[in-house]
Amino acid sequence: MKKSRRLSLVLTFVMILFLCSSVSVNAEESQMVSDDFMREYLVTLGCPEEYVDTLSDEKVSNMYNILICGNYEFSGLKQEVVELQDGNANARGNIPTSKLRLTIATFDNVNSLNNVQEVYVSLGYYWLQEPIVTATDALTFNWDGTLFSLNGFYAMNTSAQNLPVDSIDTPAKSASGGIGWYSRMKDPYLGMVGINGGAELLLIPKQTIKANSNLNSDMHLNYAHATVGLSLSFGISSSGPSAGVSVVSGVYDEQATYYIYH
Repeated sequence: MKKSRRLSLVLTFVMILFLCSSVSVNAEESQMVSDDFMREYLVTLGCPEEYVDTLSDEKVSNMYNILICGNYEFSGLKQEVVELQDGNANARGNIPTSKLRLTIATFDNVNSLNNVQEVYVSLGYYWLQEPIVTATDALTFNWDGTLFSLNGFYAMNTSAQNLPVDSIDTPAKSASGGIGWYSRMKDPYLGMVGINGGAELLLIPKQTIKANSNLNSDMHLNYAHATVGLSLSFGISSSGPSAGVSVVSGVYDEQATYYIYH
């Protein structure tokens, strides 16, 4: 009886060692996935190469880790260069400006019935000229609250050297059809300026959406750049199912881009 119990304990211990070894191997394999491989994976899903080339390494890694976990298909992209005021008027009355590229990309997680189970939205911004004022900016993203609900969010901002400056796990403001979050422009310790940022969102359809549905559903990305370093604040625009988030106070210049989903 004791011998049988001892053998059982040995077998259990061996199984635990095997499982731990398997988990360790899988973790190492995941870490060994190269940046080039992840970028090529995005291209195989239908992402334009010129878009993938603009992404930071951290952005690519975040996208890959989401997309590899489902049957995702690239469903659209909008990129637009806007110009933001970057400080107050100088003695001659001129207001300096800086150019910013805004991006909205979507991917549909499609099941065997051709139904969209999740919409992964990858938002991006990139300062084509490093801004003069580097305080804390504010971003909002709004969608049709009657069509989707939010199921996940993460945002980041990285320097020109691809080093993290800021990361955000939860939005500062949310409504049925939108969110708002802050993006710190400068690392308080190392002084690095964040010029390449964005966010990852998962939206869940509230009704059946086919991969080939014709919805003409608007999605809006707004960027508010603090021009004197003072804090900005969010508010809820509209009400009920159509409620979204907007920047309502502070000294800032704001630009936006919009995207038509399906």
